[in-house]
Amino acid sequence: MTLSTNLAWSSNWTIENVTNVTFTSDANGPWALERGKANFLFMSVQNASVRFENIALDGRSDLYPITSAANPDNSLLLVKSNGRVTFGSGAVLRNAKSNQRAPGVVLDGTNSVFRMEEGSAIVGCD
Repeated sequence: MTLSTNLAWSSNWTIENVTNVTFTSDANGPWALERGKANFLFMSVQNASVRFENIALDGRSDLYPITSAANPDNSLLLVKSNGRVTFGSGAVLRNAKSNQRAPGVVLDGTNSVFRMEEGSAIVGCD
């Protein structure tokens, strides 16, 4: 998937049973996949390989702050069994907050992998 603008997403994006899904920006980027509402898990990956390059995954904690312990999980990525997520050059995970688990990436299952390559970053996640 190649983005040509920022894209706000408002429901859980589940990627299952596929290989070699890539999210990237066009030549005018980098662009961002952004959280479009509060209090939901952004993306889960199971039995799949997903790669991000030259793109941001943005939790938009500026718009969707955690205001109480009652708020549910706001993690951006959940990598489940046999899920593999790679952040390549220019990929950034940013602005994620969570009360329950890691705000950025949660590994939960056998053979779950999160890999960061040179030129990728995690910023503003706590």
